[in-house]
Parts: sequence; structure tokens; C-alpha cells
Amino acid sequence: MMKKIHFFCLMAFVLLFFSCKSLGDVVAQGIDEESALEINKITTLFSEYSDTQSKKIINEIIDLNNSLRKKAKNNRIFEAKVLGIDGEVAYYSNNVLLVDRIIKKIEQLNEREEWFYYLSALQSNDVIKKITILNDGILKATHNSRLKLYLADLYYTTAKYKDSIIIYDKLLADGIILPKLSLIKRDISFYLSTTEGLKNQSTAAILFHNEIDANNFITMVRNETKFFNNFTSSALTMDIVLNELHKLGYIYTANSITVTKKYISFLFNRIFNKQSITNEKSEFVGKSSIDDVTTESIFYKPILFTVEWDIIELEDGKKFMPDKTVSAFDCFKIIKNAEEKYSMFDN
Repeated sequence: MMKKIHFFCLMAFVLLFFSCKSLGDVVAQGIDEESALEINKITTLFSEYSDTQSKKIINEIIDLNNSLRKKAKNNRIFEAKVLGIDGEVAYYSNNVLLVDRIIKKIEQLNEREEWFYYLSALQSNDVIKKITILNDGILKATHNSRLKLYLADLYYTTAKYKDSIIIYDKLLADGIILPKLSLIKRDISFYLSTTEGLKNQSTAAILFHNEIDANNFITMVRNETKFFNNFTSSALTMDIVLNELHKLGYIYTANSITVTKKYISFLFNRIFNKQSITNEKSEFVGKSSIDDVTTESIFYKPILFTVEWDIIELEDGKKFMPDKTVSAFDCFKIIKNAEEKYSMFDN
């Protein structure tokens, strides 16, 4: 009699197990290798989008995710990831309500899904809350590399440079390929953590640009030095500031052009020497001591000055490359270098 009862219980358990599986109750079910690679490609594309803001990349993500959607049926883990991708696309389309709905659906499917925490942090307007959500997700999510990267970027934005470096370096040590912007932020964080940092935190939003225009360049000088104390009023638009600086001979054009090395030299020669050289002929004659700048150029004197004072270094010790554009971060280092040299300059 007991054997029959045991056999009946065993058969009931087997039937229950397979009926649950047939209903799609497969939280533990994995994702096939091909689909996993497609998901990894999508996360890489999201990183590229953050660098470029290209609509073409978003369209490619949507197409890839639509093909994944067909394979995700009856797989709660897979469905949660597809929804997460939908949610991030919706976020970049500023569809706040849709993102909120997607977050709730992901939580119902798989509360350990990384996108659940990632989207929740994106939706929050409170930096402290964002950090709390991300730290919670790093502990609970099955995968957490994007959460860590987001947290490192947040630490950069909030001037917690040493904390951001720790996370960036740990991700690199784990073999994670960081987006270009994050690599730049890592280098900036390292530099700022070894110096006095920023005097005005709004400068942080400028520093990771590959090129810099005159507006942002002068903004950095105003934010981070005392060179332009006469132009610190927030009521002054940058157009007015550029025009005034041009009239006083600090810059050779009032337009917000892309900043080159000769532009920077022109500015700092004026700041240090208190004299305009606009339309002046150079008093220098003979062979130039700089290979790619002639003594006849109106830029020769300011370039020579910034080189002699080690404000800007020559390329390979010979060429200045006056028309070379400069990244915002390199501009910042030149500005801080000039500030240090100015304290030793006899005015």
C-alpha cells in the first residue's frame, strides 16, 4: 500500500513539473549563444550611440531587437532583455511613460535583469537616488558591467574622481571594452584626482570633447582662472564677452571658431604681456626658431612666447602646428599650466 502511495506522489510531481515547463514558467532557461552575441552587439551599439547620437544606430538596434523578440517567447529571462532594449530606445526617444511601463514589466519577468536597474536609474532625476539604484543593481543583477560603467560616469559628473577611477580600472581589468567617452573621463578623473580639481564643476561637461570652440574655451578660462575677472557676470552672453575680448586684443576674432593652438597662444601672450598684437608686423627678422611658423607671421611672437614659457610644447621639439585643433581636456591642461606660469611672471 505504501509503495503505491509513494509511486502516486512521484508521478504527480513529475506531471506538475512538466506542466509548469509547458506553460513557459522557465525563469532558469538560458539564451542561445547566437542571441547572446546579438544582445552584446546591441549594448555596444548603445555605447556608440552615447558617443555619436546617431539615429542610424538606434534604427539598427530596433531591427536587431525585433529579430530577437521572435525568439524570446516563453523565456522570461530573454523577454526581460528584449524589453530592456525597448526601454532604452524609448528613453532616448524621451518617451518617459513607456519607459516606466517597461520597467514594471521587466520586474515581473526577472527582477535580476540588469536593464531593470539601468532604466530605473536613467529615469530618476535625483543623483543620490541614481547611485543607490545602481549600487543595489550591482549587488542583485545577474550581469552588472553596464551598471558599474554608469556609476563610474556618475562619480565623474559629481567630482568623485577617485571613486570613478576605481570602477573604470576594475572594468578594464575584467576585460570590458569601455566606450570612448568613458575612457576620456577615466583619464580626466585621474588628472583631476592628482590636482586641485575643478573650481567650477560645470567645466566637467566640456572636458571630454575632441575639439573645442571659442565659447567653451573662454568659458573654461573664466571658470577656472582669475584671468578674466572683468568678464565674470553671468548676465553677459558669450557673444558679448567674445566681442569685448576681441576689441581689447585678447583674441583675434570675435567669432566662436574652433580653437587651434595659435588661438591659445594669441590669448595667453596678451594676458601675460598686456599688449595687443592685432595687425602688427613682427619685429623678428631672419630664420624662425620654430620650423612651421615664419617670423613674418603675426602669430610668431605669441607662439614663441608660449613655447619659451613652456605653456605649450613643440611637437617633436621642432614644430608648433599652429592650425592644429586641441581637445577640451588638453586645452584645460594648457589653461592650468598658464595659470601656474602666470604666478611666476613679472607683471
